[in-house]
Amino acid sequence: MAENKDYDDLVQDINLEDITSSEHNANILRLLLNDGQYWNQELYILGSGIDGDIDEFIIRAGDDLGWLGYFIGISEVLKALYIEQLPEEGERVDAFMRRIIHNQSIKELSIRTDIGDQGFENLGYFYETAMLSPI
Repeated sequence: MAENKDYDDLVQDINLEDITSSEHNANILRLLLNDGQYWNQELYILGSGIDGDIDEFIIRAGDDLGWLGYFIGISEVLKALYIEQLPEEGERVDAFMRRIIHNQSIKELSIRTDIGDQGFENLGYFYETAMLSPI
């Protein structure tokens, strides 16, 4: 968990609007941070909205994927994560993948985009520690 130390120190003071591209995405981080119980506990990472639902995080240039990964990683209620699209910038994807692996509540994971070599390495650790449901 040492990787998250800087995030742990900063999370109380972070302005979610500074690390997201929209109020909608900031609200999703609030749900993850506060373990919101008024949603389906599923999260879709998309390049564009499908239904505009609260479970759709739309990746744009203003979204800090390290923080998104951190909030996913510390969430205790997120049950399913569906990664449909990530940006092509490897550094942003790596920052995201390095942090989601700390999650212990995800039971279903679907990745339908390129996460790069480092992303796959991180997934190995995630699969070793996660209690995923068989498909």
